[in-house]
Amino acid sequence: MTGMFKWFDRFVSALMVLGEIIVAVLCLHIVVQIIASAVFDSPLEGTDAIVSYWYMVPIVFLPLAHIQRNDKHIKAEIFTNKLGRKSRFLLDLVILAALGVFCALLTWQTMQEALQATRMNEAIELVHTSLPAWPGRWFVPLGFGAMGCAVVLMFIRRVVAGAKGREKP
Repeated sequence: MTGMFKWFDRFVSALMVLGEIIVAVLCLHIVVQIIASAVFDSPLEGTDAIVSYWYMVPIVFLPLAHIQRNDKHIKAEIFTNKLGRKSRFLLDLVILAALGVFCALLTWQTMQEALQATRMNEAIELVHTSLPAWPGRWFVPLGFGAMGCAVVLMFIRRVVAGAKGREKP
């Protein structure tokens, strides 16, 4: 079981590295765009579309599993702080189970949309050319799927820790 956790941790780290690389490429692209516009009076065609469809989507969705794995999603604990340790533990398991189902549904739905966009060869029409938009669609199910796996593994860790008398691993 620990081998699966280690493999998944490496996978999540790889997703984060990919996201970081995309942020760096985005910054470089914007700098080149500014220089091309200001110095050469010739802006790069499609920068807005490339940023929207190719850079921002993975920047948003690739880190989801990392955030979940590290338990860093925003929590509103104003009502649950009054609960006892056991009640909070059980509520946490229920929330993780519901979140796992939600992630599975989102992964399924967004995968269907990505498949459809790929089949249609979805593209954005620019002034002189078109830009394929379908590749960016695949980051959404990848992000939700990885987050769903992180939720399942977190659920397993919490159940095992609870069986051993600890709240969290």
